[in-house]
Amino acid sequence: RLGSQVRAAVTALVYRKAFLLSAKGRQDFKVGELVSLMSVDAQRLCSTAPFIHQFWSAPMQLIVSVTLLYGTVGASVFAGVLMMVVLIPVNTKISKIQSGLNREIMKMKDQRSNKMDEVLQGIRIIKYFAWEKSFRAGIYEVRKKEMELVWKNSMWGIVSMFLWGGTPMLVTLVTFFVYTLSGKELKPNVAFTSLALFNVMRFPLSFLPMIINFIIESRVALQRLAKFLQAEEVDRNYYENSD
Repeated sequence: RLGSQVRAAVTALVYRKAFLLSAKGRQDFKVGELVSLMSVDAQRLCSTAPFIHQFWSAPMQLIVSVTLLYGTVGASVFAGVLMMVVLIPVNTKISKIQSGLNREIMKMKDQRSNKMDEVLQGIRIIKYFAWEKSFRAGIYEVRKKEMELVWKNSMWGIVSMFLWGGTPMLVTLVTFFVYTLSGKELKPNVAFTSLALFNVMRFPLSFLPMIINFIIESRVALQRLAKFLQAEEVDRNYYENSD
């Protein structure tokens, strides 16, 4: 429900702003870009809304799980925490790469939408002079570049999900290895209690890559919306009735 409300609000805001754009604003933002803002960017914000509480609950679950594990296996749990800390810079780097790719993807989407708008606006002339192949080649070229960027972004997303998905298993192995290496006996009550707590950690860790991806996409969408909403408007004094 919240996501639908966000999407409806963003769509209405873009639609209202489109009527207030000046001549310069219409040159900066073509019809294709407006369509992308109302469809793609609004949908991304809509998809992020249901996971808002995961932004704080997932880290909270990790902190509570690590605290309980410290009471079970002692200082050995910090070896597993160190493994998670080591992976954070790697995932941060991947997130920055994905953020740049998302910006490029949206630029390609805007170019493709603008080209499609040009074709639809001039469809009579294009058909009259038989220019279909040249215009189709231009659209396919932009689409090809867009798909290459989408493929790269998907590959980096798979790497990020693999790292975060394998983190719980690595943390468990490292923690038990350090625990036995310190001379302590890994008894069943310690092992099963620790495994239960590690399973609790698995849920927030599995959601982290998705949350990070949502944050990246939402940030790009908000930046694009902010740029559009700051575009030059007409002077309303000329259109308002003085009476």
